[in-house]
Amino acid sequence: MESIARHRRVIYSDMLGAGGPQNGCIVSIDASVSAACSKIRCEAAVRSVRGASLPGSVRGSGGRVKIYVPSVVEGQEWVLPEQTDDYRLFATLGGRSQKRWRSPRMKFLHEQEDGTSRLYSDFPWLGEHVLILRATALKSLRPILERYGEFLSLRGDEPIWLFNVTTVVDALDEERSRIVRFDDGGIMTIENLVLRAEAIGGAEIFKLPERADGVRVSNIYLQDTIVRQIGELGLKGIAFELVWNDETVGRDRIEYRGVERAPVSSANSLRSFWAGLRRKAGL
Repeated sequence: MESIARHRRVIYSDMLGAGGPQNGCIVSIDASVSAACSKIRCEAAVRSVRGASLPGSVRGSGGRVKIYVPSVVEGQEWVLPEQTDDYRLFATLGGRSQKRWRSPRMKFLHEQEDGTSRLYSDFPWLGEHVLILRATALKSLRPILERYGEFLSLRGDEPIWLFNVTTVVDALDEERSRIVRFDDGGIMTIENLVLRAEAIGGAEIFKLPERADGVRVSNIYLQDTIVRQIGELGLKGIAFELVWNDETVGRDRIEYRGVERAPVSSANSLRSFWAGLRRKAGL
């Protein structure tokens, strides 16, 4: 993972994923903030779909169901909330439509810590649990994605949107998956993910049900059909890791690398940005 995740303890608390803590979803700049986010209470009203016949192809290439999660491209652009409290918005979407959405102000990270430019991305990175799109990606993907969720505006130096996945599929095979549980029997994390293909049906992009207390946050899961279409549309700056298929799971990564940006001269370095966030958080 990038140095940004090491430098100021940007923490991904894994609450639902196939690869352990690195696939987590709650983002913070300090362990105390992450712990606070972990205690958020949110409503348990999720739209659960059991084997629904949703539009789209059930099978990926080769006649198999292949499920991916978004993955960061080394050196790509990031986008983060300016206000620490706004991390909670992204951790508590819960697969629900956001009727009273308040657009948070976001900050692009265009530069590396050494001042060199990050790679341009049509999908500035925040985490595996969210999908953030620039206008180019929105225009291309809206007809494909809108049946599975909603596009929520974000405020930034340029127009960007959050795709909020509201298709929640109860497709986890708990008997065959390797699961770490809380004392009350609830799922803490999934170390080895196994899904039920018949439950996924035609859902090309979906989340799994989350805990009502907000402790476990689902990654976004995409079928091979969507992943391939993103590449065919010429969109850049995102990768996808294979986490499950209905035959033998092998290592598979699809990466649409970003493009070099022109050098950026800015007084607001990454170091000063993080320092500002910490001051706002009172850390």
